[in-house]
Amino acid sequence: MIFRYATKRILSRIVSNLMFLITSSLAIAAAISIVYLSVYSADKTMQSITGANILMLPKTEFLTANSLSTLDKIFWKNNIVEVAPILVVSDTVEQLGTIRIGGSWFSQKWRKGETGLDKIGDIELLWGRYPKKGEALVSHTLPQLNPIKLGKEEFKVVGKFRSSIPFAEILLNLEDLQKLYNKEDKLSFVKLKALTIPEKAPPDPKKLSIEQFDKWYCKAYASSIAYQLEEADPTIKAEVIKTYNTASYLIYTKFKKPLLRLAFFLATSLFIAAIVLGNIQLKEIAKEKELLTLLGDTTLFIKSTIIEKTILAVTIFLISTSITYWYLNHLTQKLCLFKPDVISIIEFCLILTFLTVLITSIPLVTVKKWSTG
Repeated sequence: MIFRYATKRILSRIVSNLMFLITSSLAIAAAISIVYLSVYSADKTMQSITGANILMLPKTEFLTANSLSTLDKIFWKNNIVEVAPILVVSDTVEQLGTIRIGGSWFSQKWRKGETGLDKIGDIELLWGRYPKKGEALVSHTLPQLNPIKLGKEEFKVVGKFRSSIPFAEILLNLEDLQKLYNKEDKLSFVKLKALTIPEKAPPDPKKLSIEQFDKWYCKAYASSIAYQLEEADPTIKAEVIKTYNTASYLIYTKFKKPLLRLAFFLATSLFIAAIVLGNIQLKEIAKEKELLTLLGDTTLFIKSTIIEKTILAVTIFLISTSITYWYLNHLTQKLCLFKPDVISIIEFCLILTFLTVLITSIPLVTVKKWSTG
């Protein structure tokens, strides 16, 4: 009789925990996947695109700082999200010989945010940080020199960089380089990163009909943005140096907040389900008390609960982590997004699992000490 009653109670507990395990594992996986796709993966994907896609060049010797005002004169001005004005000079440096020295913006205030060569993703920082005034970055091909003497000035080396398309071996803050070589207001070229839609091949505007030209001009192609820049300032030449599909990034930008809200609702539903399970288990305590009194071991409930919660937490964590990684890995490969970071997924799953299991235990903690009386 006691054995049958005990078996019934154990099976009841197993079923309730199993249902909660499946529900919570899927909810955790869904919530983390949504957060990952809407924030981490989209941002990383955009940041990982190396280099600019439009280049502004001078038709004469130099561009001027006034050339940057052209960016606000075109129809697609809001699609230009990153700017890096660059000056390049050649000089003979002690112990290095004749090398190219570049100056650019680094985290420069522009419009409502910050921009520069560090934001555009044209260089890879191997160690250190990006330079401020009086500081320099050196190419990984150069020997270690610190400080480095340029002209009559010394610059503290704060990092090393690598670039797939190097234009200089030493990088300074733009203002420092302009003052050092008396080239205030002078720029060699400007790198731009613009949000564009894909196009098979840039057309020749002169060969387009009026209707075709209007359609092309009013779409955010890299070639149409370059054309508008030249149209706004005849002293510059704008070239498309790379085309890439940023449509997915635009979608994520528009849907980021709704997706995060959905993730919040999923997490909230998960926590509510945890509270419900805790209350269900609380109601079962009275029945289990009778059983444990008959067995003569009133501490068995505490022992079994600890074991049960531990097994539940570990199982939820393993299942939710596996589902999340498998799903994100499959989806990011299919959509050509940034690959999922295993450590980040493990951290998020661990936090949500701990909170979920902890919440299920709250009603049980409120129970007074067991007694056989």
